[in-house]
Amino acid sequence: MKTTVLFSISLLSIPLSAHSRSTNLCFSPNEVGAMYDKRDTVSKTAVACLEKYWSTHEQFFNANGYSKYFGNRNEAIDTEVERQKVLLFKLWPEFISGFRPEEVQQLKAAKDILEVDSLVKKLNPGFVVKYEAKKKELNLKDRVRDELDVLMDAGKPLILSPNTGPNLQNISCVDMTRRCLSEGFRAAGLEPTWKKIDGLVKREGVSGVVLQKALSDLGWKVLYFNPDTSQNIAWDAEDKIIAPLKPKTPGGPMPKWNPIWGNHEASWNLYCLPDGKIRPGKTRGGVRCSDAYEVGAEAPVPVDDKSLLVNFGTRVPSAFTKIPFFVGTAHGGYHVFPGFFGKVIEAHSMRALTSKENLEISKFNPIDQANGGGPRWTSFEHYRTGVIAVPPGYIGGGRPSFDTDDDGCVDLKPRR
Repeated sequence: MKTTVLFSISLLSIPLSAHSRSTNLCFSPNEVGAMYDKRDTVSKTAVACLEKYWSTHEQFFNANGYSKYFGNRNEAIDTEVERQKVLLFKLWPEFISGFRPEEVQQLKAAKDILEVDSLVKKLNPGFVVKYEAKKKELNLKDRVRDELDVLMDAGKPLILSPNTGPNLQNISCVDMTRRCLSEGFRAAGLEPTWKKIDGLVKREGVSGVVLQKALSDLGWKVLYFNPDTSQNIAWDAEDKIIAPLKPKTPGGPMPKWNPIWGNHEASWNLYCLPDGKIRPGKTRGGVRCSDAYEVGAEAPVPVDDKSLLVNFGTRVPSAFTKIPFFVGTAHGGYHVFPGFFGKVIEAHSMRALTSKENLEISKFNPIDQANGGGPRWTSFEHYRTGVIAVPPGYIGGGRPSFDTDDDGCVDLKPRR
């Protein structure tokens, strides 16, 4: 038995049958209503957090020459001793002047500061005293500490937020988004709801797509973006050229997919017939014919709008630039990019510690890279299509009507 709850007349017509949540989370009518009522607080607080991440990033980098926020998927700098080696070369570039070219190559190839220490003692014993004194002067050990470890040592809550403190902070695209959303939900008095969402996100491998699906279940609207659907096949071909599959490892399976690929044509047109219907025998298709953004074997992301950000080329609709906060993912969730009022702020998990591009800010305009459009591309990652989640009430009308199931869980959208 289902109970229909009506907050107000909805501008979004939803069938009363075949409803199904995108995740296994259960949101109560009060939670969904509170999300709608407090969307401005969530949005403004999350945006303030993003802006502070950017300002502290710029301030810290300009003062130190390296980034406070370091990628947490970059294995080359995931330990303190590895980061000490990077900062040694950055802060003391003259260090290598006393070594022969072949010795410099050995020092640069060292994995961490411990290997550098051993090489200095071996290659130039008379330099050791000056070397150790300079390391102490540079205060490398304290510089490279992760704020997460500092918080643990002090017995404080494990909450990372943007700041100008001296210690480093690990970051990724999805983690920056989670931290700023956490501040937004907490400011709105919705912390228990956020803990449910974030708990699921972490259980599912810290997935940006899972985050979007959970927000969708809470009432957020999902927009599919694709600047030019006529280019899908060409973009798919290019993705496979600039980011080919990795070679087969001994004893391992033959690689079949690269998560960097956009899967543009299938996401838009999978099993879609010319008349907009799904091919017979298939239960779901791409966004064009089934309002579902496919993400591999898992449940797709339900799409509420497939027109506003479709085939706009490089002229981003003004209606999108008026949205005060959003959470986007590109290429099946590979990259997460939060933003506000048409701007995108990205954090990267694989950049060098000395790269100012660990964080980037741009205007949302995926294929206008020449004029600074974002999400920003790399030589092997061209982010052109994906989905964007928007808090309720900013597009698609006011509070929707919805059903609750026998457990009292709100059931907002049909499984399409």
